[in-house]
Amino acid sequence: MPYTLEDFFNNKEYTEWDYIESCLSLKKMKIKDLKDLFGVSSTTISKWRKGESISRDKKIYLAKLFGITLDQFYENIESDDQNFFYGLVHKLDPINYKKLRDRDLDVIFESDVKFGWFIEQVLDNDDIDFSVTPDEFDYFCQHLQVSYDYELVDRTIVGQSYLNFDELIEIKKELKQSWGDNIDLNQKFHYKTRDLIEVLLRSEKIKYICKFVSNDVENTKFNKLPVYLNPKEYLEKYSIIKSKVRDFDENCDVLKALIGEGIVFWSNDKPDYKKTFNYLQKVIRNDIYDKYFEEEL
Repeated sequence: MPYTLEDFFNNKEYTEWDYIESCLSLKKMKIKDLKDLFGVSSTTISKWRKGESISRDKKIYLAKLFGITLDQFYENIESDDQNFFYGLVHKLDPINYKKLRDRDLDVIFESDVKFGWFIEQVLDNDDIDFSVTPDEFDYFCQHLQVSYDYELVDRTIVGQSYLNFDELIEIKKELKQSWGDNIDLNQKFHYKTRDLIEVLLRSEKIKYICKFVSNDVENTKFNKLPVYLNPKEYLEKYSIIKSKVRDFDENCDVLKALIGEGIVFWSNDKPDYKKTFNYLQKVIRNDIYDKYFEEEL
């Protein structure tokens, strides 16, 4: 099993074998593929898993397979960021919302902040110590579903596209050519990751949802929340999920939590209490119908 979030939170040591397993998984490869590549037995694999050293020539081959240098291979094993992000990736692909725990959600939301920090470092600095390799950055973009747009002097904002490391570097060059070295490039570059409101709502973790949507910022564990988590979007997103996902919020607890925390629909940049009441009435009516009248038909 690849290194997981539970391992991360339990302070389990991140070993060389954990890193190899994680990279194999990201490459859609299995342990059997490794056995075939090196012509080794299950006994040898078992010894590697238990900590026996892998020869240098095999590490060189693995590094090339993973698209990194041997030095990066060694550095990544020691990197806390790698432990964090590999655990995140394995939690998000495929995502099973209802199995997410509070601490899993903490990592998912915190990852957005870390990801944003890394992008800021790339845009703002010419010489930085990269905590992830370009290939790994591309994996994170893929799993976090990072889309972006950016503004240039001679054209309006570009339509959203999916990001990778090479594109980020090219965007930086274009922005510098258009705006000069002294401009804050982050003001001209906008990105968005996986829909975190959907992740939050579909987790159906009521205490976590109440904590997260509370107006009392001190109640939250997050010093820097993603700016696009707009409270005005919560009920709109809830209604979309409710209409498409059959087993979502079957007891309406998520809806009650949102309403209880003062979340309402918005229209024309104002709270729309009538729309909120009508929607609440509709959901309750459908819930009663499903529970008490459906069997009579």
